[in-house]
Amino acid sequence: MIVPTLLVDTFQRCCQDTAVSQPVIVKRNEDDRTVMIFAEEHQWLKRQDREVLGIDDFTDADVEAVLRGDPSKEADAFNHELTL
Repeated sequence: MIVPTLLVDTFQRCCQDTAVSQPVIVKRNEDDRTVMIFAEEHQWLKRQDREVLGIDDFTDADVEAVLRGDPSKEADAFNHELTL
């Protein structure tokens, strides 16, 4: 007989061990409900969310690449955002 707390502890450890190398997605009724990720990845994502770049953060080569670049066809879906 498996003790319920042992089963829960084993499942929890398995999820945590897996989340170190890849996201663990918990589904309910075929819908993604919760994602478990490695703590270091979570901290990295939080830092990225707060990162603000100014023009001085870009090299001349970066600016030139943006000016030379052509938007992809998929970018046309956002053209409505350019009108006032």
